[in-house]
Amino acid sequence: MDSSPPTAGKPRQALLPGLGGGPPGSRKDARSYWLEQLHTVLADLSPDALRIADAAVRACPGDSALLLLAALAALVAGQPDRAITFLKRFEWKFEADKAVALLTALALARKGHAARTWTLLEQDGLLDPYDAICWFIGGQAMAGWLFTQLTEIRTYHQREQRKARQGTPRATGKPADQSAPLQHPPGRSR
Repeated sequence: MDSSPPTAGKPRQALLPGLGGGPPGSRKDARSYWLEQLHTVLADLSPDALRIADAAVRACPGDSALLLLAALAALVAGQPDRAITFLKRFEWKFEADKAVALLTALALARKGHAARTWTLLEQDGLLDPYDAICWFIGGQAMAGWLFTQLTEIRTYHQREQRKARQGTPRATGKPADQSAPLQHPPGRSR
């Protein structure tokens, strides 16, 4: 190890690139630090959000808000399975509420399970974007992203309803499994 003193003007390398240093010492300060970091990168829809969320959950593994923000970061990164993993971790420690139902529905939509998504949003009263935003962990800063996701879900559901009313023929003659992944599910780029 080099025993020479650090050179002036040369910054120390941050714990995570782009974060500008590590979290403060106390647990409460660390939580505040990670919440601020996550809210900032999520509002920007940054590709770094999931990496930062992973670090936040490692630093504060039992924090409910950080687990939900980590699930949201996974959704923004297009990794619905990771989002569901974070949501399951949340449910092991805390009681699920509409915020969890909303994130779960968004993850299911990303996985292509449109019927399950619609049912979950409907039973929790989250189909209307203005009702959903009240339970959204991303807050107003990500309201546009949430509205886009919900609009895609609604559009896809309406298209499927029209097809069903028109009597689109089925190859097997049996009812289609509505929980099977879709070819162009809501929330995925086409």
